[in-house]
Amino acid sequence: MATPYSDVYGSFLARIEEDDWIREEETEVVEADLFEILKMAVFDFRFPRIVIEFDPLTASFTNVLTNAEIQVLATLMKLHWLRRQVNTWRVIKQQYSTKDFELSSQANHLDKLLKSLEFTEKEVRRVFDTYDRSRNGSPFSFRNLAGGEPDA
Repeated sequence: MATPYSDVYGSFLARIEEDDWIREEETEVVEADLFEILKMAVFDFRFPRIVIEFDPLTASFTNVLTNAEIQVLATLMKLHWLRRQVNTWRVIKQQYSTKDFELSSQANHLDKLLKSLEFTEKEVRRVFDTYDRSRNGSPFSFRNLAGGEPDA
């Protein structure tokens, strides 16, 4: 059975503290937005162990994703979502003079978003490192690469 998009969406939503989608009355709008962010995450997923393709008819992937793959995608979705938040606040900043903006809570909010984005970029690197160094829930054995005996 293939993995539904909702598994990745749930993991992504657990990583953010945003209720914009809760206020949206049309679920189609929410689903479309989440799917666009998911597509960006799939594009940025370096070297997945499986082919990650979409099955739009069933709102699922064509393959079964492991928890590790779901977590990588959810973290990448968070990164793209935060980038969008920062860009939105940069547009708001342009609407104010620099002095007005710096004295306001908007500057504080933008600063917090930038720090969160920086933290998430580090989190993405850590998630990729964890994913890249493990096979079937165990650390990858580099002995095989040096001509050693393969793991049983």
